[in-house]
Amino acid sequence: MTQLRSAPVKFYSPKWREFLSESFVAIDVETTGLFAKYDRIVEICALKYEKLNLTEKFVSLVNPGCRVKPDAAAVNNITDGMLKDAPPFKAVADKLLGLIGNSTVVCHNAPFDISFLEAEFDRAGKYFICLYADSLDAARRMFPSLHSHRLQAVLNHIGHARPADHRAEADCEGCAAIVRYILG
Repeated sequence: MTQLRSAPVKFYSPKWREFLSESFVAIDVETTGLFAKYDRIVEICALKYEKLNLTEKFVSLVNPGCRVKPDAAAVNNITDGMLKDAPPFKAVADKLLGLIGNSTVVCHNAPFDISFLEAEFDRAGKYFICLYADSLDAARRMFPSLHSHRLQAVLNHIGHARPADHRAEADCEGCAAIVRYILG
């Protein structure tokens, strides 16, 4: 994985609770593959929370300018046909930067999502750096006895129902639910 510019806020740090209680943006991306250097974002969701209340939402398909790999489409059910009229990342970059602002970004398996965000912002000619928290890391520390810490397993454990599809908005809502559960 590519070295990230952005900096993690570790779960065991006192800053984790302080930063996320004030404001955070849960983000999830769906992609054409696994490697930010070569692959592209095809869907993004960003949910902004202030004092644990949802205040802003952004969801968009993104035209990657290339084909979606069959393995990726099998996971996220996003097809090339769905993306042909979607905006390129460059067209949504400013909206996304404005929504994130100075908030801490939260993702489940954050290095994956953050690496794609940094790469896409670079391609769009925009500089992106953030503080980020990883709900996967938090779940591993909060629920060490769980057999799996995949998003759906953690959500089942905390009693949060969600659609079974692996799409950005549902995954983003799930990530936020974990943070709100821990902070609540």
